[in-house]
Amino acid sequence: MTTFLVIYSLGIVIWVYSFFSVLTNNFKESNDKVIWILLLIFLPITAILYPFIGKKQLKNKDHYSKNSEKISEIISKEINDTKNKEKSKILAIFLNIFSLGVGYLYIGNIRKALLFSILFPLFVFAQFYLATIYSNIYTVIFNYSLIVLIYIYSIYDVLNIFTKKEAKSIKYNKWYFMILFYILYISYIILIKAYIPIQLFNQVSTSMNSTILKGDRFLVKKNDLIPNRGDIIVFKYPKNQITSFVKRCIAKGGDIVALSNKNLYLKPKEGDKFVLKNYPKTNIIKFKNQLWVINPYKINHKGIHNDKLVTRENTPIQVLFDMNPVLVPDNTYFVMGDNRDHSNDSRFWGVVPQKFIIGKVKSIYINFNDLSRSGLDIK
Repeated sequence: MTTFLVIYSLGIVIWVYSFFSVLTNNFKESNDKVIWILLLIFLPITAILYPFIGKKQLKNKDHYSKNSEKISEIISKEINDTKNKEKSKILAIFLNIFSLGVGYLYIGNIRKALLFSILFPLFVFAQFYLATIYSNIYTVIFNYSLIVLIYIYSIYDVLNIFTKKEAKSIKYNKWYFMILFYILYISYIILIKAYIPIQLFNQVSTSMNSTILKGDRFLVKKNDLIPNRGDIIVFKYPKNQITSFVKRCIAKGGDIVALSNKNLYLKPKEGDKFVLKNYPKTNIIKFKNQLWVINPYKINHKGIHNDKLVTRENTPIQVLFDMNPVLVPDNTYFVMGDNRDHSNDSRFWGVVPQKFIIGKVKSIYINFNDLSRSGLDIK
C-alpha cells in the first residue's frame, strides 16, 4: 500500500507539472484551448508528452509573427470579455456545497479555496476519530452541527464577497483550472482516507439484523485487525474485494465448526480445558470424547436468531440447516451473519483471510431512519 501511494503521489505531481507546463508554454498565443484541455483531462499521457513538443513550436517565430495582429485581437477580446463577465452567486454557493473550496476559487479567492479544501477534510476525519472515543448521540449531534455551521458560514461569506464586489475573474479561476482543482481535491481525500485509521461504513442489507440494522452507519478502526471469536468485523468480500461485508467472527484458525438442525457447534483449538473454563456447562456437549460448544454466541449476543419460517420443507438450501465439520485454516476466519437464515456468509463461500480484515465494529455512528440508534454500543 505504501509503495502504491508513493507512486500515485509522484504521478499526481508529474501530472500537475505537465498541466501547468502546457498552459504556460502553449496557451499564451493559441486559440485551441478547449481541444487541448479536454485532451489533458481525458488523456493524461498528453500532458506528459506535449510540453516538450509544444516548446519547440514556440521557437517558430515566423508562425506567430504572421498572425500577430489576429492573435492580439483575440487576446484583447478575451481580456475584455473576462473583465465584463459577472460571476454568479448561485453557482458560487453550489460549487462550495458540492465541494467546499471550489466556490471560492470560482470567485477568485485562492487563499480561502486552499484553506477550506485542505482543512475541511481533515476536520471531518478528526470528528470521526472523536466519535470512536466518545460514542454517543451528543457527539454525533455536535459533529454534524459543526459541519452545518461551516457550510452556513461559507454561504454567508460568499454572499458577503459579492456584496463587497470582491468577486473577480483571475488567471486561476478559468473552468479548466477549476476542473484540475477538483481532481486534486478528490486525490487529496483519497490519500487522507488511505492513511487515516478511521473509516465510515453503511449497512445496506439485513444480514446482521437485529444487531446491526439496514441504514446503520458505523465507524471502524482500521488498525484493529485481529478479531476474537464473537467480534463483529468488516472485511473485503473474498469473491469480490471491491465489496465490503460485515459479519460476526464465529471461528478462527484451528477451530472446527459444524451445523446440525440450525444449531452451531464449535470446537475451539485450545481444547477441552479451555471449553470447560470459558463456556456454561449447559452449552457443552461431548461427541467422540471431545467437548463441543453448542450455540456459543447466543449466550451473550441476543441479536443472533433464526427465522422460524425457513424450514426444510420450503427451503432447498440445506447448508442453512446442516453443515459437515469444517477445520478453519490458520490466519483465516469463519464468519456468519446474526440473521442466520438470511445471510450470505462463510457457509456458502468459505473463510476470510486475515489480509482481507478491515477492522472491528464497536458502535453505531448514526442511523438517519432511527436517530435513537446513534452512538449505540453493539455486541
